[in-house]
Amino acid sequence: MNEFLSVGLNRYKEAHNVYWRFRKELTDVLVATLDQRKNYGSFIIKENSFYTQPWVNGLMLNARVSGHFNGIEYSIGIGLDWYNSEVDLPIAFACIEKSNRDLINLDKNYNWTYKVYDRSLLGYFSSYKFENLELVFNSLIDDIIEYMDAEFLNK
Repeated sequence: MNEFLSVGLNRYKEAHNVYWRFRKELTDVLVATLDQRKNYGSFIIKENSFYTQPWVNGLMLNARVSGHFNGIEYSIGIGLDWYNSEVDLPIAFACIEKSNRDLINLDKNYNWTYKVYDRSLLGYFSSYKFENLELVFNSLIDDIIEYMDAEFLNK
């Protein structure tokens, strides 16, 4: 048996436990960020509407809060995306979904603070490290809410 498999057999349980603890603690940060946010502007939150769901085989972690803009149901999501990242660090992202979980394509011509990628995700790309995830996510949410306000005010 090769050395990699030999070491892996002896450390698999530990690695598995580290993976699940890491995932849980990051998910807790995502939910807490949404839960502790004081101002969602014109986005009205439903009570007890925070939820999480992993995407893309565990390479994305996210949390969402449900509510409505102008009476239309949406969810605001935040998360970490290793799947689309070109470096070891994840992309911190925010998005908006319709109630049927369809992501809304974001207008790339809008005056975003951050970069739109994958048509519907607003991303913060870091090549060094994250100092304050909550600050990054709240800034991304600010951008999403300003965009949605502009969309509804123009209709």
